[in-house]
Amino acid sequence: MYTGVLNEEQTSVKPLVIDIESGEVFNDQHPLNEIFNCVKFWNNKGLECHRSNNENYKTGGSYEDFILKCIAADCRAFVNAKGSSFCPSPKDGEFSTGQGGNHVWVHRNEGNKRILFIHF
Repeated sequence: MYTGVLNEEQTSVKPLVIDIESGEVFNDQHPLNEIFNCVKFWNNKGLECHRSNNENYKTGGSYEDFILKCIAADCRAFVNAKGSSFCPSPKDGEFSTGQGGNHVWVHRNEGNKRILFIHF
C-alpha cells in the first residue's frame, strides 16, 4: 500500500491509497511509475485543489469523487502516453484503466491482470 507523504492540512481527509496487485514491480523504468507521484501530489495538494478549482465544492460535491476523477485522468494519460523525456512509454494496448464507483484500476492486458487498485 502506498499513500505518499501527507501535509498537515490533508490529514483531515482520508488519503488516496494504491494497492499493487499481481506481483507487478514498479521501478524508475516502469511506464506507469509516475502514477505514484500523482497519488503523492493528490494526497498533498488535493484538498487545496478541491477547494479552489471544483465548482462542486461550493455545492457540496465530495472530495473523494473529485480526487478519483483527477487520478482517473492521470492514469488515462500515462496508460495512453506516447513517450516523453521524463517517463518511458507503454506499448500500445499494454495497459488499460478505468474508474469504478469508489476506485480507479489499472490493468495489464497481457495475462488479464489488474496491477493497481487506487482507492480511499
